[in-house]
Amino acid sequence: MSPRTRSAFHWALLRSRYMIPIRYRILCIYSAMLAMTQFQWMRFAPITDLVASGYGISYGQVGALSLAVTALALPLALPGGGMVDRLSVRACLRMTAAAMLLAAFIRVARPQYAFLLAGQLLFGFVQPLTMSLLVKLMLVWFSPSERDRVSALSSMVIFLGIGAAFVLVPLTEPGHVAGSLWLDVVLFGAIAILTFAYVPRDHLPAGLDAGHEPIGRALWTDSLALIRTPSFMAVLLMIFLTNGYFSAITTWLEPILARRGVDAQTSGLVVVFMLAGGMAGAALIMALIRAGAAAGRVLSGAALAAGLGTLCLFYSGWFPLLAFAGLIIGAALLSPLPLLLGRVACIAGRRRSGMATAIFWLVGNIGATLMIAALGGAADDGNWQNAAVLLCLLLLAQIATSLLGFRPMPAGPERA
Repeated sequence: MSPRTRSAFHWALLRSRYMIPIRYRILCIYSAMLAMTQFQWMRFAPITDLVASGYGISYGQVGALSLAVTALALPLALPGGGMVDRLSVRACLRMTAAAMLLAAFIRVARPQYAFLLAGQLLFGFVQPLTMSLLVKLMLVWFSPSERDRVSALSSMVIFLGIGAAFVLVPLTEPGHVAGSLWLDVVLFGAIAILTFAYVPRDHLPAGLDAGHEPIGRALWTDSLALIRTPSFMAVLLMIFLTNGYFSAITTWLEPILARRGVDAQTSGLVVVFMLAGGMAGAALIMALIRAGAAAGRVLSGAALAAGLGTLCLFYSGWFPLLAFAGLIIGAALLSPLPLLLGRVACIAGRRRSGMATAIFWLVGNIGATLMIAALGGAADDGNWQNAAVLLCLLLLAQIATSLLGFRPMPAGPERA
């Protein structure tokens, strides 16, 4: 063997030994997209004053930049899920990355509010497609033994994206809002390049890649059959309750704590503690399930802990206690997400993974919208005791759903 051949063989061996496996390479690319989707949703909320002064707009118009993302995400959730079922994982990743890059370019095309809003609307179009892809990517590229780990990591990425917005965006200097948006263009450009350079064809013929999947009316009929599945209904009810509670408490946390003399900055720190508790709890809850703990008991215990945290938020102004409350509320309400996503994968299978995930996120967003509005009524009346009672009732419903609807899933091949 010549020295050149031996050297080439040596480097090939090193690459095969230390190179990241393809499936985890794809997961890293998708995780970056997932985190950036959440980051862009909250991109302007932490710097409302800077955006309003920099672009000469009102606070309401700044709020519309975040609302634009969710306003499109709700009606496009089910069509996005159907599109995921009809396309390969690679096609979805490339199309989503290209759309995100275009949205980022639109926002910096001109320093005008209309371009900001147009870019956010395009992000709203992309968000349901990105979120609906999660379960299909798990089923196509990862073995059943790895999927719990993947769902836990993806859940943490979602929390990191939101938390990064609250931590990094406030670092923007006055007068540099438009300039900071160019960083997003660079990041999305890098992600788009990676999707074209490092994402191969799907590992398995999943969903509509195989050419045997229903479209149009048959797809909707299949989705209705999925919704009628009792185990899937339990998952939907759980995401409705947990996302509804978390969205309501984070939306109205500042006025809740202001009654006890807590400033807005401290309220933001409590939210960060909630996200940290969610990330730690996501790993803990999956470890408990793998160790043999009953899912229903774990989830009901988490809801009881959240009840204690709720009382702390409404009746205490001491920061150490508020931080502790944030940790246990985050651990209780955010940590079930990987377990719920794993159940969606087990119930739906590859064929209906996109639509099932879209329905899952849609119900969660509906719960958030309704609970924010319900707590808003109590806020307008100044009756915070009713707000606390409403949140505790949500936790009681969560306990009942956990004990009655989360029985062990049957072992065996995934449903198609």
